[in-house]
Amino acid sequence: MTRSTHHTWRWLMALLLSVSMIAAACGGDDDDDSGGETSGSETGGTDEADTDASGETSGNQQMVDPGAEEGEPVAGGTLVVGLESEVDGLNPANNALDVSGLQMGITVFDTLAVNTEDGEAVPYLAESFTPSDDLTEWTVTLREGITFHDGEPLNADAVVTATQAVLASPLVSLTLLTVLDPADPETITKVDDMSVKYKLKVPTAHFSSNLTAQLGMIPSPNWLADIEENQDLAQEPVGTGPFVFESRVQDDKTVFVRNEDWWGNEYFGTETYLDRIEYVPIANTDTRTTSLTTGTFNGSHTTNPASIKTVKEEEEAGNITNIIDDTGEESFVMIATDPAASDAATQMPNPFQHLEARRALTLATPRQQYINLIGLGEQTPATQMFHPSLPFYVEGIEQEADDPDAAKAIVEEFCADPSKAEFCSDGKINMQFKYVGGSQIQDDIADLLTGGWGDAGFNVTITNTKQDSYITEVALNQYHVVTWRQFGAPNPDTDMLFLQCSFIVAFSLNCPLLCDADRDAALQAQRVSTDEAERKAEWEEVVRNVNAAYTYVFLWHTPWANSYDTTVKGLCSAPATAAGPDQELQRCTINGRTPYHTVWIDETAA
Repeated sequence: MTRSTHHTWRWLMALLLSVSMIAAACGGDDDDDSGGETSGSETGGTDEADTDASGETSGNQQMVDPGAEEGEPVAGGTLVVGLESEVDGLNPANNALDVSGLQMGITVFDTLAVNTEDGEAVPYLAESFTPSDDLTEWTVTLREGITFHDGEPLNADAVVTATQAVLASPLVSLTLLTVLDPADPETITKVDDMSVKYKLKVPTAHFSSNLTAQLGMIPSPNWLADIEENQDLAQEPVGTGPFVFESRVQDDKTVFVRNEDWWGNEYFGTETYLDRIEYVPIANTDTRTTSLTTGTFNGSHTTNPASIKTVKEEEEAGNITNIIDDTGEESFVMIATDPAASDAATQMPNPFQHLEARRALTLATPRQQYINLIGLGEQTPATQMFHPSLPFYVEGIEQEADDPDAAKAIVEEFCADPSKAEFCSDGKINMQFKYVGGSQIQDDIADLLTGGWGDAGFNVTITNTKQDSYITEVALNQYHVVTWRQFGAPNPDTDMLFLQCSFIVAFSLNCPLLCDADRDAALQAQRVSTDEAERKAEWEEVVRNVNAAYTYVFLWHTPWANSYDTTVKGLCSAPATAAGPDQELQRCTINGRTPYHTVWIDETAA
């Protein structure tokens, strides 16, 4: 690899990892609640990837009861939504979309599959998807009569073109490498005018989950061709969705208007009511929340504990409707295991290549203080990579923490070992902690964590950096300890990239760089199984393996609050089914994003 190519890949990796949990791919600092927490890419459906084997997803997802709506839906009106961040472009084939990008994406793009309330991935643009007997090929058949906003028909050629564009992008395809081979020309092929075939790298019973996220967003092939000639057009998306792009001023406002000819209106027997949706990026969470409570916005989303507390209080006062979901990403302290892991500036030897050092840090973490002081009591404590409501949650798993005396004893023994002298000074373990600076809450997080570690026998060198540098450095193994955010998919098959040995590379998505053959075997076994009990047994092995490795100190299940003023009606009533109209409901919210094609504005409720 040439030097220039190497630097290009570094840049691409940094961008990929800037998707927010999953994320999505990372950017978990936009709400100033994470202290640099970041999450894995949602390109392949990391947080959105639910399948028929994933079971229930309700958990702490607080739903609006569609039956409780007052009055009849009214056509017209504008929904103004405050987003936590802005994105560089809206091309699902080439832009790694964060939570805000995915929210705008599902407004203009339909996906081949969507998730129902119980977590099943059902055909949407697709009419059906069928695996081969050996689970190495999946055939997807499309619905007839669907057109893009530019008048072009949805057909197999369009899906092949879109998929090939994804596979050609190192940025977007990276998270799909557990199942698809971008270099294989037969990875996606046309079967007939309305059917395509995906050839997989490995057998999987759960490939359809990938079709609920970016891979499943199908843009107009004409638009993709036009982008090749004019990259500015990546800001003007053309899909099949319920809303059509109207205008966009980056860092200011993106506007979509109703698609009068949306295929879903006839298929579901429903109507798209809103005239317009305006998305406004506001990175400052206080400003975004205030804009909602004062009526500047109709809706907003956040993971910030203080803001969640505020919108809950507003809901109690009858001013706000909240949809709160914490079944997605887990927040944790992440520990590097590679002997070469080190901050580029300090070049400090990594003590955490040794399990006993990782266990000592885990025991030393003031987890309960973190939950109480940083989370303000708004989070569900996490003990593992699954929320208690999810089918793969393992009962009886405890997260070690809050035991500084036990940590001290391990540190003393560790530093007394002459073979480990290079990692210690004055009987304490030397370590480096990296976080994203720039806000008081991030500084408070750093003070709380490093204070607890210091009291338990660690000499902590603190590095304060910017978000983009932070993400890049973690991806390139230039850290000892950071805060992070990932996992949490109701069907975790697409989270395998964070755990597999094969993803330990120069720019790794297996960020701790821990390779375990037994873990890999369990991961692959669950991938080919359609039996829920068998999959649960394999995932239990993975969960126990992950916790025993002491690479993650789980803190809490990250809550997303999607909040709306009382004029916004029709939330959580979007249909999603392959079986026919009104059979099932689409999952209401996934990590900060909600479908709006059934939403309407009731001005009388203002």
